[in-house]
This record gives sequence, C-alpha cells and structure tokens, in this order.
Amino acid sequence: MKTVIFDVGETLLQGMVGMESLIGEKVQRPVTLKDLSQTELYEYFRGEISEMSYWQRVKARYGWDIDEQELANLGRQNFRKVPGTLSLAEALKAKGHRLGVLSIHGKEWVEDCERRFRYQHLFHFCSYSYHEGLLKPDPRSFMRLLEHLGDTPENCVFIDDNPRNIEGATKLGMTALLFTDAATLERELRNIDLL
Repeated sequence: MKTVIFDVGETLLQGMVGMESLIGEKVQRPVTLKDLSQTELYEYFRGEISEMSYWQRVKARYGWDIDEQELANLGRQNFRKVPGTLSLAEALKAKGHRLGVLSIHGKEWVEDCERRFRYQHLFHFCSYSYHEGLLKPDPRSFMRLLEHLGDTPENCVFIDDNPRNIEGATKLGMTALLFTDAATLERELRNIDLL
C-alpha cells in the first residue's frame, strides 16, 4: 500500500487558471493571473485575511468598479472538476491506497469546493495552507501532512501541477508526478504499479 497525495487546484479541480478571463470580461480590462497573485493572495492562502478582504484589496489595487461579492462569485464560477482526476482517486482508494490532499487554498474557497464537489470523503486527510499557515514547497507543509497520514516520504506518491512543488516533494524522498491531465496521470500510476 502506498500513500498518494493530491494537490487540488489545477489537479483535482480547476482553480485560479481562467479566473482572470472571467474577471477581465466583467471589469472590461485585461486581467492576468499575476494581477490576482499579489501579496494579498498569499495572505489569504495562509489564512491571514478573509476572501472578502482579498477581493477588496485586489479591487482597490486596480481601481475596479465592481462589488467584492461579484468578484468572489466570478472567482468561484471558475472552480470545476478537472476531467478524470477524481475517478483516478476513487480507483486508488478502491485498490487500498491511503489518500491525502496537500493544497495551497483559502478557507472560503475550500468550503465552497467541498460543498459543491464533495471530494473530501475520498481522502484520509486534507491539509490546506489556510489551516496550517504554510505554503508548498515548504518542507514543513509536507511533513505535517505525513504526520496526519502516519507515513514516511519514501512510501508516498505526490501529484501536483507545479514543478516547484514537485521538486520540493522529490527533495524529501517522495515519488513525484507532475500533473498535466488525467490520461497521462493514469499511465504514470500504472507504470509504478499503483493501478
């Protein structure tokens, strides 16, 4: 039995990628992911500010004439399942593997995603940055999750779409798979005899 750890954003669920287009259409200006990924985003992800505070500060930074709640609704509208990944998690669980989540995510976004997509039952433990106050690839974020899961890095497979996080997991001794799409991930999981 192996422990398999999934990222959420852009791996299990579509996260921020695409949010910039929805917001740009509404504010009638070009918006990039970098515009949404300033200091306040990392404060939100570490649990230091609320979602509404995040949107208020983004709105003020760029002078957008839009209500914070409308920004929040647009952001959440972007969240949807990444095709095929949750099915792979179900197949891994059915094979007897222990599953975990390690995700950089904000409290209100997690609550919304868990309510709408109901994926949390697949996992033995879900560790989110807002709760721990730590962002990947900080080694402490990985080690705290492993404490909850009762496992060691050498027995873990980590799946994430961010090369920096993959590098961080590899340095700790985990097998790390860079996520691109579910079909590729399924092949990689079969190659290491997990499926």
